Amino acid sequence: MTDIPAKAADGAARQILAPEWPHLRRAALLAVLSGLLWLPLAFCAATALAGLIEGRLALPALAGLALCGILRALLTHLAEARAQRIALAATSRLRGGLLARVARRADLPRAGALASLASEQAALIRPYAARYVLAQMRVMVLPLAVLACAFATAW
Repeated sequence: MTDIPAKAADGAARQILAPEWPHLRRAALLAVLSGLLWLPLAFCAATALAGLIEGRLALPALAGLALCGILRALLTHLAEARAQRIALAATSRLRGGLLARVARRADLPRAGALASLASEQAALIRPYAARYVLAQMRVMVLPLAVLACAFATAW
């Protein structure tokens, strides 16, 4: 048995998720925004720590730290909840389509077993839609943003 190359599998998953793709991209955008909040979080933490080392309490930095942390948690929750809902909708749509196709061809031997297998296979798209798409978008954007901030402040 041969393995499907990752790029081909990713393309096939995107094709299967075509109706949900715009919604998944919005969820991924929320995940990226949540990840980008690590940068101001790090700045606020560094500013607060520098203030403590100097012997003063940096209340604006601590307030910024709390605000960014709460906002990041909220955006992360919204992105993941939206992605889970989209993945569930995609799974339901795929199962419905597969069962409708099997019902039209009920003369097939073992149609019930085929429908059961097809619905189990449809469930495999859920982790891709719920987790992988968000992680993939974060991995494409966040390292560049961190490098841009590092180069802007260090050189």
